[in-house]
This record gives sequence, structure tokens and C-alpha cells, in this order.
Amino acid sequence: TAFDLNDVLDRSYEYLLATDDNGWLVGGGEPGPPRSYKLGAEDSAHCEIMRIGTYNSNWGGVSEAEIIKVMQSGKILIPQIEVLPTAIVANKDMPPELEIRFDMEPPVPNFTDHNAPLPINWALRFIHNQLFKHFQFPSRFCPGAFHSTILRKAQFRSSEHKEKYFQKCDDVVKKWRKNGPQPLNNGNWGIDGKERDESTEFSSGLWLFLDRDNITHFFPPNFLPPYNTPEKHKQVMDFLKEQWIEHDLAWESVPESLSAPKPICDVNRFAANVKPSKLQPDDSKVDGLAFLGLALSRNSDVGHPGSKTLQTAFDLNDVLDRSYEYLLATDDNGWLVGGGEPGPPRSYKLGAEDSAHCEIMRIGTYNSNWGGVSEAEIIKVMQSGKILIPQIEVLPTA
Repeated sequence: TAFDLNDVLDRSYEYLLATDDNGWLVGGGEPGPPRSYKLGAEDSAHCEIMRIGTYNSNWGGVSEAEIIKVMQSGKILIPQIEVLPTAIVANKDMPPELEIRFDMEPPVPNFTDHNAPLPINWALRFIHNQLFKHFQFPSRFCPGAFHSTILRKAQFRSSEHKEKYFQKCDDVVKKWRKNGPQPLNNGNWGIDGKERDESTEFSSGLWLFLDRDNITHFFPPNFLPPYNTPEKHKQVMDFLKEQWIEHDLAWESVPESLSAPKPICDVNRFAANVKPSKLQPDDSKVDGLAFLGLALSRNSDVGHPGSKTLQTAFDLNDVLDRSYEYLLATDDNGWLVGGGEPGPPRSYKLGAEDSAHCEIMRIGTYNSNWGGVSEAEIIKVMQSGKILIPQIEVLPTA
């Protein structure tokens, strides 16, 4: 309850014109139609410290049992985690993702004075470095600077709207900064969102995620305040004296003197805006998902058991690479067709039914005030005979 992330969202689409199908990932998630015309989904807000990827060691991962064993052994020191969002930025993708950053400020701590305040968000690098020192397995990585993705494929109405949105976010971050770093799990919650049986003063610890939608374990702090004793200060500094350089896959020593922080990556923050190809994009309030088109889904033994068979002409598994012989990485959703994704342990993507389709006309939203047209009007026209619908026969061409 430390931060209401809705304060940096644009649910009314005053500034944003289009996003990906998922819409807002945080602030309670997406309610779905008719309140929003994105895929309805629960809040999946998180900040990754170490990506495990898979619990299958044959696929380059490490077993869940090993992760739990180490985390419960006390080998990884988990402080009372208190964090502060430091900026809202757009990453380098085109269109960009919007991210809440949790940078360590200042980037270089005071290594000598144990009474000096620890940097903002120091606990994240402290835990990260311990994990990376202890665990050595092929699929281990940390996806960029400590951040929480709040939206993907952000397209703004104009450069001016983009500037106003980020100014709004800057004002919110300034408000959060006044209160300083805050513990996240300040309600002693467990993985089910209910209060844990173990009563403790310090409960802002670390969570184990199977994927962004599923938390399986909670590890409470085992390295408790205060941190300004000579002994604890040394323990902290021993792990803050290095930082992991993801592009080089190597450690880099942190200089023992303060320096100016590296600029935050916001190359797209005020970049030129490309509008989606709608009839009247400026009059469209929300980038909704309703459409007319072809259904290509098909149940498969290798996919999600809930997938529906709406065509048997083509088995799209013939063009997939479920064994990852050729592919190295995909987004969280994995394969969208051929029966969809079965989810762990058969695959380590988000489990989801086959959603194969071919759009012919994107409707977007059934709300005419948002630039759409009513569902009743669509059905009326389609049943009236005004639209001539032949016996549709198709052939994939490439």
C-alpha cells in the first residue's frame, strides 16, 4: 500500500492513443470490457531481481527445490526491503514500454562511514549481487535496470501529450520522494494476499514468482535493521562494491568516490509520435480489441487444455518451435497459436488458450463516445445481408 501506481497511469487515455492488448499491467490491472477494452487481467506489478526462467536444469535453469533451499538457508541476506520509485521512463523499444525505475541513488555509497545513510534502493543491488554470486546457471539474468513495466507499446496522441504525461509522472515521483523509501509488504501479507501467521515487525521481504501472474513463495527478511553498525555496514558494502554489467556479462568495480549518476535512459521520452492507422485516430479514445475476422484456434495435446477447436484445416504447430531448437527468447506469452501455451512445467511461458485469428476489421470498442460503434449495430448490419459473406476458404501463403 506504499504507492498507488494509478497515480502515474492514464486510464482515461487523455495522453495515450494506443497500447498493446494487455493495457495497464499495474494499479489493479485491467477490468476488461465494458469498463476497458483491453484483455481483462489482474495486477501483475513486480520488479525482477533475478530471472530464473525455468526450473528445468536440462533447459538451462535450476530446480525450484534448490532455489527454496538456498533462500531458506540464510545464505542470502534479505534486509527489510524499503524502496522508492525514482522515475517513470520510456525504454528503447519502438513503440516503447513505460517503466517505473528503482535506481540506486547515489550510485556510489559511502564505503567508509557506517553512520552515513545508505543509498535509496540499496537493498535491490545488495540482494541481486548475492544471488548472482551464489547461483550459476545458463538462463540466469536480470532484465535491465531495476524497474516495473507498467505498459507496453505506448503510442501518444502527440509530442505535446507525451510531454504532459511525463510531467504528470514527475510531479507524482516528487510527492513520493517527500516520504522517502517505504517498505512494500507493510501488511505482513503472504502469497494469497492474506496476513501471514508469523507476526513480525519486519515483513518486507522477497517473493518467488513462477511467472508474473503466479507467486509461489515468500521469504521474509533475515538481515534486520539497524544497518549502521560497523559489522552490518561492512556486510552491505562488501556486496555494493561491484555492479553487474548485463551487456558484458561481467562484474565491474564501483569507484570509492561519489560521482554523478548515469543519465536515465529516456531516449523515447519526447520522440516523434507515429499514430496507428485508424480512420480518425484523434477521435478514438481508447485502443480497444474488438474485431471482425477469422478464428484459427485448434485444441492440441501440446497446448493449453482449454483451447477451442474452431478450424481443422491447418495444424499451426507445424510452423512452431516448441522445443526451442531455433529460437532463444520470446515475450512472456510464448506461442499464441497451435493450441496456445500449456504453462509450467510443460512450458515456462504464461499458460493461455489458443487465440489464433486473422483480423479483417478492428472495431476497437463498442462505446461510441470513445470512437467505436455499438455491438448491436455491428450485429444488425452483419445479419441484414448488407455485407456479402462468401464461403471463406483460405491458404497461408508465407
